[in-house]
Amino acid sequence: MVENIKKNAELRESKIYLVTSSITNLVFLFIIGVSPIFGELPEIIAIALAVETFFNLFCILYFSKRYMMLSNSQWDKRTTRQKIWSIFFSVALVIVLFAIILFIRFKYNAF
Repeated sequence: MVENIKKNAELRESKIYLVTSSITNLVFLFIIGVSPIFGELPEIIAIALAVETFFNLFCILYFSKRYMMLSNSQWDKRTTRQKIWSIFFSVALVIVLFAIILFIRFKYNAF
């Protein structure tokens, strides 16, 4: 019982870190994407955002792996259809984000 409580606490902690890292990366990418609208970012800030996004990606990968390991039983309980929709939604979200960024970049001739 104590082990189950510890596992649930670790699972909740991993989920919080995963969501926080994902939101941070989305904010960084949004800032980089809309910078042509409000004026280009200074070079040092653009480089810092790119580096932070890159390293934050490792945090996302680590916590998503940890979350999957801790919640393996929950993932196994999902039906194949639910798994496909989860993966599809994640991929679609990334594609939409990149499409928005590319649209803004091309519209304002930032390349």
